[in-house]
Amino acid sequence: MGACITWLKSSSYESLLNFNMVGAAGHSQGGGGTIATGTGKYVPIAATAAMLPYVRSMFGHNSEWNSQQTSPMLLMGSTGDMFVRKSSNSDVVYADNNHYVFYAVVDGTGHFDVMGDFDVFRGIITAWFLYQLTGDTSSAPLFTGTSDTCGMCKTSGWDVHIKDQNGDGDGDGDGDGDGDGDGDCMSCTSSSCCQAFGCTGYMYS
Repeated sequence: MGACITWLKSSSYESLLNFNMVGAAGHSQGGGGTIATGTGKYVPIAATAAMLPYVRSMFGHNSEWNSQQTSPMLLMGSTGDMFVRKSSNSDVVYADNNHYVFYAVVDGTGHFDVMGDFDVFRGIITAWFLYQLTGDTSSAPLFTGTSDTCGMCKTSGWDVHIKDQNGDGDGDGDGDGDGDGDGDCMSCTSSSCCQAFGCTGYMYS
């Protein structure tokens, strides 16, 4: 991904593109590549979207990348992915990442269902990049707020977790900068969800 952007900067397309607002997205190993790109070590990235990412070291993923993100991440998992299980992939990325992560888990979608047109992820990815890269005000409500106000949080078939939305960098999401974890699971729907993600406090409905 970094090499592609570097090439574009020296191509005839350079004058047509805004390199301050570059997004990176990928599925499976491409999701792992998106996480690598999100470290900003290759080119500056404004936002990322990782679909059902495969992040095991077997194929060269460096687990340190998970905690080195420099831009907001839309992380997508699925309870129906039996090929790249979220418990050892997307859940791990969410736990490791101390930057702003919007983690959306859909019910039932298989790993290969999203190939081609992104299937159930197409709409949320489009809205995410409109929000992050263009400041689109109609897309923002899908991702902002708590479990009472976030649009995706109230969407049937999705389980949403939000970390460090306020951007204070401590990774806990409660906005006070102390890293105590009170806000990690502000969009969980049960106490067990918060326990699974290691929160010391939770709000749920």
